[in-house]
Amino acid sequence: MRPYAPPPQVWKMSSADLCEIARNGVLHSGFPHACKKHWVAEEYWRPGPDGNDIHKTNVPNLRLRFRCAGSGPTRRNNGVLRQQGTSSLSVVT
Repeated sequence: MRPYAPPPQVWKMSSADLCEIARNGVLHSGFPHACKKHWVAEEYWRPGPDGNDIHKTNVPNLRLRFRCAGSGPTRRNNGVLRQQGTSSLSVVT
């Protein structure tokens, strides 16, 4: 937890903010599938609250719903760009 000590003081981050940072760190890490299942959720790869176990991550499902809803238009736009051949983005929904 040492690397996360200064940010809450500087940017006034809540414990939910720190838990979300830690959760995202695990998801983007090279940890094995079994570790991610143990630390995040049984189906951690699913977007939004479906891929979250609040008892393991301490990240509220409402926060993940908000993040998922906010990234929806971006993912749709990336898909349109991909179909038009104007971008090399790999995320297509």
